[in-house]
Amino acid sequence: MIRALLLACALLLSACASQDPLPAQIPHLKLPITVNAQSEQRGPNQPWRIEARKRDHGVRWTLTDASGEVLAVQDLTNDGWKDRAVSDADFQIRELFGAVLFALTSDKEVRFDYPGVQLQPHGRMIEDRWQVSYASEGFFRVTLPDGPSYLISPVKGKASR
Repeated sequence: MIRALLLACALLLSACASQDPLPAQIPHLKLPITVNAQSEQRGPNQPWRIEARKRDHGVRWTLTDASGEVLAVQDLTNDGWKDRAVSDADFQIRELFGAVLFALTSDKEVRFDYPGVQLQPHGRMIEDRWQVSYASEGFFRVTLPDGPSYLISPVKGKASR
């Protein structure tokens, strides 16, 4: 009985530890935002397109391939992520959406929305989970846990923070 209770507690704690860091509130972004995301692990390929649009009480994130086919849709509200599962890779896509939101949050707001953020001269990171390196205006790299990295670039205009 005690073993089962300890196992249940350990599983519950590990589930809590693996939760995506959420902002204290949804950052104020000029929406809609559309960026390209090029995976550095997938080799030379067509970039994905990420779009963030205002929703009633949050932001809808959509991932499409180069042909415009929807790969994933997820909503972020002040209550957290709400899956609109279209793909099997929801967790990795949620990580990517969260990291892009973190990267696009203004320097002024990021300290309040993401307690524990570590600001660096040309980037930022949070809880050893997401690392962002800024190149030039609108171009940056996000590195997710366990190493997947994506080069993010604006589709048109700039993806500013």
